[in-house]
Amino acid sequence: MNRLYKILQEDPVLGKDIAMFGIAVKNTPRQAEAYRAGFRVPFPVFSDESGIVYEAAGKPSYPSLLMATTSGRVLLRHEGMIRDYYEIIKEIRKIHESERAGGTDR
Repeated sequence: MNRLYKILQEDPVLGKDIAMFGIAVKNTPRQAEAYRAGFRVPFPVFSDESGIVYEAAGKPSYPSLLMATTSGRVLLRHEGMIRDYYEIIKEIRKIHESERAGGTDR
């Protein structure tokens, strides 16, 4: 995910419009921070100690990538390791362009 974050941040359009963060399912805030520091994760990692976010997301497998609007509408769901980052970025760009053209969650 660090690689995806770097690609997004370096993109002049996506880097301004997309925020990326991690959810540490069933982890305390201290465990989430230890994970972020240990793996040198450059984006925020939030604790979901109760699992409420995980439940709301439909209990995805680990790791998972969800792209959602600020109102919570899921636009992209990818479960498992990302094998082709450029294919995912291509998909994100397509969704982003579509949302900018006529999306309702701004």
